[in-house]
Amino acid sequence: MGTMHSVNGIEGHQALHSRDTGVAQTQKKTVEGHYWLGNVANSLMLKSKSINKVSFELLQAASSGHR
Repeated sequence: MGTMHSVNGIEGHQALHSRDTGVAQTQKKTVEGHYWLGNVANSLMLKSKSINKVSFELLQAASSGHR
């Protein structure tokens, strides 16, 4: 890739860059939202795993008691 830019290329690049800055700020908010959602989902999954473990143990205890 060449490092030389034509003037049109630089102007086009700056126009793209200013547009991308707005897009990047929107994406940053979106990414932060995704991280937050991911953290909520993770904590819910951890809770449900421990709940599943308890209910599984209860089921095992119940089924062994019925034998």
